[in-house]
Amino acid sequence: MKMIEGEKSFLKTYSFYLAIGIIVSISFFLFSIAFYPFVNSDDALNVLMAHEYQLPHDLYCWGQDRGGTLIPLISQVFKAIGFGSIYAVSLSNYLILFLGFWGWSTLFKDNRIILLLALCWFLPYQRFLNITSFPIGMGYSLIGFSLVFIQKINWKENLLTHFPNWFRLGAIVIIWLLAVWCSDLVFITLIVLFGTKFLHDLLKHKKLEFSTIVFAFVLVFIFLAIRKMKTYATAQTGEFMSMNSWAEIQLAFFKVRMEIVAVLSGSEDLLLALGAWILLVIMIFGMYLIYRNRKSFLLFESVWMNFLLFDALATLLVIFLAHWVLINEMGRWYFVAPYISISLLFLLLVEKFKLLSSKSIYSFSVILLLILGISSVTNVLHFNQGKYTSYRSTAEELNELGEIGIIGDYWDAYRLSIANPDQVKSTPHDQSDVKNQALVSAVFAQPKIYLSKDMWMEEFPDSIVQFGVLLKKIGKERKLGGSTLCQYKASKEPQIFPLDQLKCEAKLFQTESNRLELKTGDAKMRDKVIVFGPFISILPGKYEIRIVSNAQSSKIPTKSILFDVAADYGQKSLGFVDVAQLPFQFTKQNAFFTYAFETKELLQQAEFRILVKKPVDCTFYRYELIPLK
Repeated sequence: MKMIEGEKSFLKTYSFYLAIGIIVSISFFLFSIAFYPFVNSDDALNVLMAHEYQLPHDLYCWGQDRGGTLIPLISQVFKAIGFGSIYAVSLSNYLILFLGFWGWSTLFKDNRIILLLALCWFLPYQRFLNITSFPIGMGYSLIGFSLVFIQKINWKENLLTHFPNWFRLGAIVIIWLLAVWCSDLVFITLIVLFGTKFLHDLLKHKKLEFSTIVFAFVLVFIFLAIRKMKTYATAQTGEFMSMNSWAEIQLAFFKVRMEIVAVLSGSEDLLLALGAWILLVIMIFGMYLIYRNRKSFLLFESVWMNFLLFDALATLLVIFLAHWVLINEMGRWYFVAPYISISLLFLLLVEKFKLLSSKSIYSFSVILLLILGISSVTNVLHFNQGKYTSYRSTAEELNELGEIGIIGDYWDAYRLSIANPDQVKSTPHDQSDVKNQALVSAVFAQPKIYLSKDMWMEEFPDSIVQFGVLLKKIGKERKLGGSTLCQYKASKEPQIFPLDQLKCEAKLFQTESNRLELKTGDAKMRDKVIVFGPFISILPGKYEIRIVSNAQSSKIPTKSILFDVAADYGQKSLGFVDVAQLPFQFTKQNAFFTYAFETKELLQQAEFRILVKKPVDCTFYRYELIPLK
């Protein structure tokens, strides 16, 4: 029995969506953070931020004024329905990635081209795999998603009185704002899109269309909004906006050329090299198609084709000019931007010239793209002893150690806690890029502390000072969770601080006797801090401070002398207390005030301060810091 046309159409549609679903599923279970073997520090930061997300503090990635935290924000929805942080982040990444694919696919009419786009998008060549999680990939995905609304907006209708148009425009503005929040580079893409639309209006319509004028106002709004959002960033990166010198541009080209030559030579991975040669041939063929379509480009007949060409050139220019990219070793993740633009442009040209009319050519194209995608798998097998084991499952080995804190190299440390961030706390060492000081406190608050020597040190030392805390080795090194670990114990011993180890008011300090004398007549000392320092680290726990003095508590009026413990150069204070209200005790050698306090976090640059509100006769000799059990 012959199949009727409706059934054929249904099966084609069903097969198309099934193929898309299979491609997305394969990509998710191979390359999402929850399943990929080589999770990087940026992926780990997303997981850790999603675990304890707080606005506006976490508006940008810890310690940065770039890399908006859209993924950790969306992850809160998945966490609310029961997913762990690492799965929530993986699902959030792929949700945005799929929305981007959906949006960009609206540029095409041929389902076969859309399937090729799915292969490029979800199963990319290994060097562009960061499209699945890096902020640039998320930003471009959002730009693509906006096409769903852009292509349905009717500019002939009044925006204010026609609700569908108003809603679509509002959605576009929000999506673009989120895209630039994810990646600052996307703002360059929006500028290129505006410039393309501007030239298209002038060359084709001989006037500016209303949509282009609205576009200009939207760009200004996004710029101002992002500028305001960056005021909530926890740090400012000075070199982020700096440009390369001519010599540095040459160095950037040299680094990229050496990388390309190494990949093409097959020295790293033969299938990776084959994929590189395939890409080279495709690029040459793409340049031929651009030349063949040159008249259309010169006349700006297609906004999207011109935009994608200009965007690829503009982002490449920015990559080689940006000093930030150079100091990050021309990382391959930055090239995700031109990869997306060039891929979309090539597919648009293929569709325009109807190059897939032959089934054999289409099948050959699918095979080529599958080879590119498989290179991402074989590269893992090549560097991972033939295993494709998720880093998540490797990190879960650390669960057997119980509640621990880990200090390691930046590229290793944050990853170690992604499988169980409630139980395993980790931070880079104090000479590395510490993104979040709260995690440092969390590490030292754990019952057991480990060091990871990978990418940091050759051998574990018997003792080491980290964040001002003396750590002593108490165990043997072992391989666990993909890292080489050794247990250390924080030294928590009584400490004595003579006044010459602190900062004292020079007019009151007696150098010969190493003491500070305050007199009732010292009127200039009123409302002045006369002692501060010594800027040490204090571990989480309970403590008693003894302030050795010749005073007697009964002779010190209230609200005369105040005392506090502060950290971070005085930015954090445990609160001033009235010395007159503190217990005053005697021993055979000394008389001293005692002050008990507790800290649940590591206090760095901690100091003991004495504030004079009303001068009285009093002499201070030293401080004693005594840990309490």
